[in-house]
Amino acid sequence: MSTMNKKLAGENLIEFINFYREQECLWNIYSKNYKNIFLKNKAYNLMAKKFKIGPQEVKTKINNLRSNFNREFKKCEDSKRSGAGVEDIYVPQIYWYDEMLFLKDCITPRASVSNIELDFSDNDSVTCSPATTHENEPPRPSISRKRKHQYEPKNTHLDDALKNLKEICEKSVDEIDEFCKNLAAQLKTLPKIDVYELMAMFQNELSQRKIEKERGKQDIINLAFSEAIM
Repeated sequence: MSTMNKKLAGENLIEFINFYREQECLWNIYSKNYKNIFLKNKAYNLMAKKFKIGPQEVKTKINNLRSNFNREFKKCEDSKRSGAGVEDIYVPQIYWYDEMLFLKDCITPRASVSNIELDFSDNDSVTCSPATTHENEPPRPSISRKRKHQYEPKNTHLDDALKNLKEICEKSVDEIDEFCKNLAAQLKTLPKIDVYELMAMFQNELSQRKIEKERGKQDIINLAFSEAIM
């Protein structure tokens, strides 16, 4: 038995699992911190320090636990779907199975068949692949889940206006005139402070474009002069 397995056995393993459960950023795919690499590394280091092993050993142990739990969980679910009686339902063979049941809520089936193969490794997604179906069991509708955006733009009016400005600059002068009229109408509906901020943004952007244009002209002149005296 390796040194890590000796340290994480029996009651220590249960303590390890319970402490892992507290670090939601490592397993809860619905948590806003699930994709936060900084917080996940911090949690791994915290577990490593508590159980006196390396961060990589923590990751390895978690992956092994989840892999074994996934295998046992699938056997339980398959036995339930098979229509077997209560006495024939599969009984997990790992003593810490119940401690890991908090993970089952993060399993999201994506196949339209009744039986699915669950990939439950410690990464940023949970994937499923079809397994054998029962002949008399009708297919189930596929389930999809969209992640919520973690943030919203602070000023959607500004974003929309800048997007319109970028698109319209590539079109004709008539369309630019029409855009300016529409933009003016939109600005009139906003509070004055927002209008002033937008005007400052536009003016700053126009000034930067003019500066870049003048610098480009100067570069061409300098290049032509350099070639002439060579």
